[in-house]
Amino acid sequence: VDAVEELEYGYCTQFVVQGDALDPEVVRETMKLMASSTVIVGDESVVRVHVHAEDPGRVLSAAVSVGALSCVSIQNMDEQRAVFSQEMRDKNISEPAAAAVVAVAGGDGLKDLFISLGAADVIQGGDTMNSSVRDLLQAVERDPSDNVIILPNNNNIIPAAVQAATNSTKIVKALSTRSIPQGVAAILSFNTGKSFDANVSDMEASIASVQSGAVTKAVRTATIDGVTVEENQFIGMLENKLISAGQDLTGLVDAVLREAGASSESLVTLYWGSPVSEEDANRVAQDLERDDLKGIEIELVRGSQPHYHFIISVE
Repeated sequence: VDAVEELEYGYCTQFVVQGDALDPEVVRETMKLMASSTVIVGDESVVRVHVHAEDPGRVLSAAVSVGALSCVSIQNMDEQRAVFSQEMRDKNISEPAAAAVVAVAGGDGLKDLFISLGAADVIQGGDTMNSSVRDLLQAVERDPSDNVIILPNNNNIIPAAVQAATNSTKIVKALSTRSIPQGVAAILSFNTGKSFDANVSDMEASIASVQSGAVTKAVRTATIDGVTVEENQFIGMLENKLISAGQDLTGLVDAVLREAGASSESLVTLYWGSPVSEEDANRVAQDLERDDLKGIEIELVRGSQPHYHFIISVE
C-alpha cells in the first residue's frame, strides 16, 4: 500500500529553461503530456517549470531539447514532507537566507505546492480556520532569515498577518494576497537571488495578474448578489462574488471562467479539493477543454483543500 501511495505522489520536478526564442505555451503542452500539477511561467528567454511526474528523467530529456536547463531539483513527494519537517526542527542551525516566505494554505496539496515553489514554512489556514497572529509570528520568528514575506492568501487572515509583521523584531512584509491563486502568482515571482525589497515589489506586482474563483456547496438557502441559492447546490464565485448556482459541477466552473473572460489566451489552473475525487476533477477539466466556444486549456493541480471543490485561477 505504501508503494502505491508513493507512486501516486510521484516526483516533484523543478527546473529553469533558458533560450533565445522560447515559447512557454509549447513548454506547457510538452510537460502536460508526461506530467501533472504543471505550473509553468516565463517568457521568450526564461521559463520556470514545476511538475509532478512518475518519470522525471523523461521530463528533463524533453525539456533539454527546448533549451538549456539549470536549477534542476527532483524530490520524492513523501520524502519532501519528511525533509521539510526535519528542516523545521533544524531552523536554528540553518544558514540564514536573504529573504524567506511564510505562506498560509489549507490542504496537503497546496502545502506541497508552496514548499516546492520556495516557501520556508506553510501555516495551516483558510476559510473557517483563520490563522492566528501567534501562529504567524511563531513561523516568522523560527525562520533564520531576518527578512520575511508573509502570504496570507485569504482576506480574513490579512489583518493577523499585518499584526504579526508589526509585532516581529525582524523586517517583515505581509502582502495582501486574498486567495490561493494570488499567493501562487506571488511566490512564482520570488527569487532568492534578489533583495528583499525587490522581491516584495515583484511579488506585489504579480498579484494583479490573476483572477481568483471557487466552486463549493451552499450551506443554506439564500439570495445573494441577485442569485437565488438552494441548500446543497453548487455555487460558483469570482473574487468572492456569487456568480451562479446549480447542480452541475462542470457548469459552475464554466460559469466562473466565462465571468472571468477566460479564453484560449488565458492560463487556467484548477486546484481540486478534498470534496471531489481525482476522477471527477479530471472529467471536469476534460469537459471544459472540449468546449469549442472557449478553446481553453486547463492545468489541474491537487490542492486537497477542504470545503472548496475547486479553487480557480485565471491569468
